[in-house]
Amino acid sequence: MKRKLLIVLAALLIAPILIWFVGRFVLSFSVADYSGEIAISGVKNPVEITFDERGIPQIWAETDDDLNFSLGWLHASERLFQMELTRRYVRGELSEAFGEAAYEVDKRQRRLRFKRIGRMAEADLTPETAQALESYCAGINAWIEHKSILPPEFVILGIDPEPWKIKDCLSIASYQTWYAHSLMDREPEFRALADSLGEAVFEKLHQPQNWSPATVPPISEDAMFSAINYDFRMTEASNSWVIAPQKSASGAAIHSSDPHLEVRRVPGFWYLAGLHSAQGTDVLGVTVPGIPGVVMGHNGKIAFAFTVASVDVIDYYRFTRDPQDSLKIITPEGSVALEVFEEKIPVKDESRSRSETMFATPFGPVIDMQKDHVVVIRWAGWDFSPAKMMASSLELQNADNFADFRKIVTNFGALDVNWTYSDIRGNIGYQLGAPIPVRNDINTYALLNGADSVQHWSGYHPLEETPYVFNPPSGWAATCNNRIVSESEWPYPLPGFYDPYRITRATQL
Repeated sequence: MKRKLLIVLAALLIAPILIWFVGRFVLSFSVADYSGEIAISGVKNPVEITFDERGIPQIWAETDDDLNFSLGWLHASERLFQMELTRRYVRGELSEAFGEAAYEVDKRQRRLRFKRIGRMAEADLTPETAQALESYCAGINAWIEHKSILPPEFVILGIDPEPWKIKDCLSIASYQTWYAHSLMDREPEFRALADSLGEAVFEKLHQPQNWSPATVPPISEDAMFSAINYDFRMTEASNSWVIAPQKSASGAAIHSSDPHLEVRRVPGFWYLAGLHSAQGTDVLGVTVPGIPGVVMGHNGKIAFAFTVASVDVIDYYRFTRDPQDSLKIITPEGSVALEVFEEKIPVKDESRSRSETMFATPFGPVIDMQKDHVVVIRWAGWDFSPAKMMASSLELQNADNFADFRKIVTNFGALDVNWTYSDIRGNIGYQLGAPIPVRNDINTYALLNGADSVQHWSGYHPLEETPYVFNPPSGWAATCNNRIVSESEWPYPLPGFYDPYRITRATQL
């Protein structure tokens, strides 16, 4: 009896240890490769990947195609589950993995139609951009095929990643422009306040913060300082600044940018990498898993980075439903039919997909359907193809001067960001990258009347006429989600969700 008890106790002690070692051995087949040689089809020439003293991968390739393939391979090797979650989130397919808990999120994403945007944008790609995306996707898929065991998250959820496609890159790119604006969008809250307090009270409370500094400053900088001292802490913010050589101990420009995206999440949002090819690409910076290219970094000639600009590129409209036909709305052009589309959403543990009927208009998707009216969201991102954004992102890696930089970053679609610039010649600069809707003098934070032509946009201000500064006399430029220009010195309004506090401190420093 005693002997049997000892055997049982020994088994209980040994079993967990054995399971741990076996589990670790099995899982080792799903992790990234950090040494050795791998023979893989898809690259035309040998590629070397090294890891520097900070653990940042450096890719050395003969061609840009092999470079993009290898970046896709790296992204998949270390971030495949993150990429799969991002793709499912953007396309509205989380319910298939997580069930009912994700269903409302999927409905919202299907309504915003990022999946459709990615599919349609493929036709807008230049041959060069299409080739870069094709190589990148091939690298991701090669890693998936290379691994006999996928990361444990896939096993736990019982899902397999589909092959990565160009349309996935484009859908994610489109969503990233939405995400940049949504970080600071307070329009729904403002509308709720206006409904609760009344328009007159809200207007008095929501006054422009003219006392705070602007990124593109007025002629007199004395007016930039406020006598009011605020102690205000934010959990969501982003800051950047560039400093000219005359203010630097090193005699070179200083460039700092902190987008303030969540740093406590694992894995992080960004993926640092160096990309080097014999065809001329030589850039180091942050990449986004799921998309090729460095979006912030330096190429030995210039440095480029961004923070959220907070310009208002979204408006909400109330359209009356046509009393004669409830599937039509009253617009400035008369009665217009709603676009009706069905979305099939698979849900975990359910044998049949759920069907959702959704509606869209020429101005944007319907986000609220009532008996006598609908509420429509209009976003600048639906007017700009992510294909152009992808092309600009790849071009930026090889930019040489401020003129190149400015031309490229004003073609990032609806990415609502402030771009900062510095170069090895000591130049510094700033450029607003967001498209600015041409609006009449209206309250952009209110729910607008869809039947009133005065309240609709009439295109966009030319991007080359958006605010910028090059080698400012002050010797520095900063962005802290603050107002971009002094309203009295700019020819058109720039409504937004600006924070006046951190730029005041940056100006004092």
